[in-house]
Amino acid sequence: MKNITKINENLFHVISEPGDATRYDYFIFIDYDDYDECCFMPCRSTFRYPQWLNYWDVKDISEKDLIDLSSKEYCNPYTLKECIRTILELRA
Repeated sequence: MKNITKINENLFHVISEPGDATRYDYFIFIDYDDYDECCFMPCRSTFRYPQWLNYWDVKDISEKDLIDLSSKEYCNPYTLKECIRTILELRA
């Protein structure tokens, strides 16, 4: 279950339960000056989210690069996957 609510032109509230007993609750800000940049901010969850992700850097990311990026961003690889899925959904 995933619910994406548009707050304004470039800010969205996301509540996601991907089915692994995890609940993500965060905001995503899309920089429309450079539409490819997305900023993630926690709402009611305590997970560490990536600060900024660029669409072109993550759209075809490999598993190895995902692990490297999760280390760089100090976040769980599954949280990073959640954020990447949201970017791809909003760009579709």
